Amino acid sequence: WKSGPTQTLRIFFKFLSEVRSFKPTIVVAHCELPELYCAFIPWTGIRIIAVEHTSQPWRGRKVIGFLVRTALRIRKASWVTVINGNSKIWSGERNPILIANPVSKNMELGTNRIPERFAFIGRLRSEKRPQIAIRASVQNNVSIAVIGVGEMLDDLRSEFSDYENLVTYYGF
Repeated sequence: WKSGPTQTLRIFFKFLSEVRSFKPTIVVAHCELPELYCAFIPWTGIRIIAVEHTSQPWRGRKVIGFLVRTALRIRKASWVTVINGNSKIWSGERNPILIANPVSKNMELGTNRIPERFAFIGRLRSEKRPQIAIRASVQNNVSIAVIGVGEMLDDLRSEFSDYENLVTYYGF
């Protein structure tokens, strides 16, 4: 957002190229900009999970937010919130699924590889908690594309260095 509409559009086309290349079956759109990009993926067959972690989504961009959420609703996106007691993440939406802590520390590594491929899209910052998505993928032996940049990139690469066969970092 901060780099302006031209850069946002340029990155959107790069995002489309990465999606076309990676061919995920499930995409987690974590926050506004990934929601915008996922709302307008031209391919069908991709399951979109929109994750909201704020009580005021699209604050300052209500019109764009309404259009994006309408497109996601048409695409039958699943809605997830991490805020306990947040009964609606957007006016007119279905009630979201509440996931207070989606990964149990006691999960065992899966023995069968699931054919689906998983993608985390968002800034790699502590409040986005990308390590949860990566850990869930690794523990269930599912490949994950990490699409984004941020201050946690080097730490994530280090923490999950033993799982290079499952975790691929694409930048943004």
